Amino acid sequence: MNRRVSILVDRLSRLIPETQPLQGLDVGCGSGEVAYWLTQNRSNISLQGVDILVRSQTHIPVQQFDGLTLPFADNSVDFIMLVALVCWADGVADGRHTSKNIQVSGSSAITSGGIRW
Repeated sequence: MNRRVSILVDRLSRLIPETQPLQGLDVGCGSGEVAYWLTQNRSNISLQGVDILVRSQTHIPVQQFDGLTLPFADNSVDFIMLVALVCWADGVADGRHTSKNIQVSGSSAITSGGIRW
């Protein structure tokens, strides 16, 4: 695990409650490396990902989506992560757009490339 991934996993681990088992969604997950290491760090977390381009090899299960509408029913996940995605999305300044497409039973954690570690 490289330094960037290690720091992201550490920070995200602190944001996600350490309660009952939680199902999460990583939007724009790429290879799913951050999500994978997060699940290795926190045994109560299960993650799947979505991306507009699904890579041939991923660390977690990844579904393709159109970048606008998440292919999940409301309340099917406990939390959503948007890790370094906001800087790539036109007109998306926060997670409100995501919450319009899927109701989450928990919360969202958003990080951006501009955050200083």
